[in-house]
Amino acid sequence: MIDPTTNMLNVRQGEFRVSRNADDQFFCILGSCIATVLYDPVERVGGMNHFLLPGHDPCATGEVKYGAHAMEQLVNALLRAGAVKRRLEARLFGGAKVVNTGTPIGANNAQFAQDFVRQEGFKLKENNVGGSHGRRLVCGI
Repeated sequence: MIDPTTNMLNVRQGEFRVSRNADDQFFCILGSCIATVLYDPVERVGGMNHFLLPGHDPCATGEVKYGAHAMEQLVNALLRAGAVKRRLEARLFGGAKVVNTGTPIGANNAQFAQDFVRQEGFKLKENNVGGSHGRRLVCGI
């Protein structure tokens, strides 16, 4: 059961949020999408993004629905809030195969997120991706 004093921060597709309030809980519904939670344990600031597609936007519109822009936006917002990049810890969620299509969008999303975390040197604390069912995620920083 969720504590009624908890502040729920809904993170919809194509959005990100940042908080330093320990009572805040990030919430989202995931299918093939990925939610990335990044946290600086010293500054006690964290955030979550929720992206739909891996990589960069081919039309260069800068939409957060693409992984590269979503990750950039979240990292930059955390740095502005006082986080230090080398201390960021990552948790990844989602990337399920919920629809039988020829394109493995969920797996591609998960691979993109894992590669991004590794390339940026973030410590991967949790990697809950894949499967065939969506997820309802409630996650504190």
